[in-house]
Amino acid sequence: MFNKKTAFTLAEVLLVLAIIGVIAAVTIPGIMQQSSEKKFAALAKKTVSTLQNAINLKLATVPVGPGDLGMGLLEWLLDGEEDGTNTLKSVQTNADSSAVQFPDGVLVFYGSGRCTTQTTKTNLLGCSGWLRFDLNGAEPPTRTRLNNASAMLSSQMSNATGYDQIYLNVNNDGRIRIYSNNPGIQEDIRAKKYLGL
Repeated sequence: MFNKKTAFTLAEVLLVLAIIGVIAAVTIPGIMQQSSEKKFAALAKKTVSTLQNAINLKLATVPVGPGDLGMGLLEWLLDGEEDGTNTLKSVQTNADSSAVQFPDGVLVFYGSGRCTTQTTKTNLLGCSGWLRFDLNGAEPPTRTRLNNASAMLSSQMSNATGYDQIYLNVNNDGRIRIYSNNPGIQEDIRAKKYLGL
């Protein structure tokens, strides 16, 4: 007796491949975004922790005095190479100390005018302005580099597509927090999401 073997037709194979393609097109971007967000959240937490520890150590060991007049927050943390009070030893910095880059590539830019009258830690920290974080440095979408951090990061304010960016600031007690709590600012939304604030 003759057994007829059955097989898929070309049309059926193409239909299955088309269905698989549609499912992949719908799910893969979401999976990649979740993976990126986890990576950025880990980098944000690590960098914020390092900065917070640097601020705490500086406040505990070095009184703010007249010599700190006009310094920005990062500049203040980097100050003290000769006496060992530089609390951000492992970073690279640009010429004016308004931006630092951590070994893992995270770039932090101090984006505010400097205080001109601070004589206490409250005045210094209260003038800290905003800290812009590019969580993957020279990688897309922002592609920030240390030597052009000031121009790049200032131009990216409230850029909803810059999902690698957040901004924060420091309150008068030296605690890092969300910059403005404005529900429309994407960087604040991302900072809350990445840092769980």
